[in-house]
Amino acid sequence: MTINFEKVLGIVLTIVGLVCVAGCFYVYQYSTWLYFSGKKTMGIVVDYDKLNRGHRYEESDIYYPIIEYTTNRGVAIKAINKTGSSETPYRVGSKVEIYYAPYNPQEVVIYSFIDLFLPIIGLAIGAFLGGGFGLLYLLARDKPSK
Repeated sequence: MTINFEKVLGIVLTIVGLVCVAGCFYVYQYSTWLYFSGKKTMGIVVDYDKLNRGHRYEESDIYYPIIEYTTNRGVAIKAINKTGSSETPYRVGSKVEIYYAPYNPQEVVIYSFIDLFLPIIGLAIGAFLGGGFGLLYLLARDKPSK
């Protein structure tokens, strides 16, 4: 029994593509829910939460902005933005426009193109490449032997 490498690769890439589609849908739902159903206010970046994602040969830190703001009910909140990056895009002390969940004010998202749409774009590219190449491998005809 021989294993058809192209078929196995096709199945794996198709699964990766489907996982990216599901992730894209989830991130889109979450981001747009906060954007359309959340409360809009201004916050101040007070610090960064650093997550060390060190690898064997190189270190890679991810920085998540810590935002302080006041809800529409006058409650002071300190929350961590859900989107991080390898650099600190906002200066400590800078004002940012945010959306927060009214019933869970710890759920915040900074209103910016990067925070709202970059994860969706990245997952969509992964879905397109993974699913596309996966389907190409699955649909590839067996090469005739000579």
